[in-house]
Amino acid sequence: MTQSTSQLFQSNQDTSDYRRGNRSRIKKKVASWLTPQTKELFFEFGNLWTHIYDDQKKLISINTCYLQENFSQELVTFGKEAFSLLGKSPAGMSVVFPIKKNCIYDLGQFEQFLSSLLSLMRSRESWNWLTRIKAVCIISDSCTNLDRQLYTQTFQKVGITDINFKRKSADLLEKITGCSSFSIENSKTEESQIVILDIGDQVSELVIGSLRKVSFWKSLDFGGAQITNSIMQYLKVHHELQVSYQQAIEIKHQLPVIEKITKSSSTAQLPELGSINIRGVDLSEGLIVTKKIQLQSIIEVVYQQLPSLLHQIKKTFMKVKSQQLLFALENGIVLSGGGARLAGLADYLSNELSINVCMSSKKF
Repeated sequence: MTQSTSQLFQSNQDTSDYRRGNRSRIKKKVASWLTPQTKELFFEFGNLWTHIYDDQKKLISINTCYLQENFSQELVTFGKEAFSLLGKSPAGMSVVFPIKKNCIYDLGQFEQFLSSLLSLMRSRESWNWLTRIKAVCIISDSCTNLDRQLYTQTFQKVGITDINFKRKSADLLEKITGCSSFSIENSKTEESQIVILDIGDQVSELVIGSLRKVSFWKSLDFGGAQITNSIMQYLKVHHELQVSYQQAIEIKHQLPVIEKITKSSSTAQLPELGSINIRGVDLSEGLIVTKKIQLQSIIEVVYQQLPSLLHQIKKTFMKVKSQQLLFALENGIVLSGGGARLAGLADYLSNELSINVCMSSKKF
């Protein structure tokens, strides 16, 4: 009887301890949800992609577009799902890109996109109800004070009042050199400078600098879209095959590396590369078909676009002080950006410029 009473008492004691512990955990959880927090986020809005980082990692990479219902102009879906419908969106709907050439193209459309983007962020991250976002917008050096005002105005409309800006050229130098804590006063010589060619979807940016100090910047009228559109046009004109923009990008990224190709290369000089099966709409019959297309022909079309980039690079170098350029080019050119993923591009530029060109080892 005494043993049973003791066991019962111990059981009640354990239950009481469990309840107290459970209440304590609940209180801590509630307290954490009610404690104000500040999250500093870095926003980089590109023509094709938007990236969001915190101070440690990339949180989101998403296509900078959304699908809207044309009559009501309401957002239906955004990001990857919307981009996959580019060129084949349902009747009465269209895919909208609120950023063009690295600047806000339409303020209302950008607000729609940003609002949806922040809702997605809050659903993914374990933030409490009182989490306050501090935004840092990474913007192109070509952005004007008006562009900054438009970004500020839109962020304020979606509830973010603490907004700062950072030049993309400085951000590129910081990321690629990996010396975010390095003080420019520690840089003793010009030899520490590097040249970065960031190839975006619509424009490219050439940056010369030493760690976090930008000494030269120039925007180039060349982007990955130029190559993507050339693939779509080639398939349409020569094979009566209509493919989506997304398909053309995938074809571009699937092309094999061609060694020692130059601007004077022709299809006859290319090695036998075989063919690729491409699925699209046959323009003569209106049916979905799969056609076998020779890789050599696609590669020649792609490489016909590169002399334009090469010419602009050479023209830009002529605007840089000779001594500064000499020191910078000793380290070669570092490629970054989605447009730089074209197979063989680094070799092409290296052969034509007679300097070392490499792809950045850092993915961001």
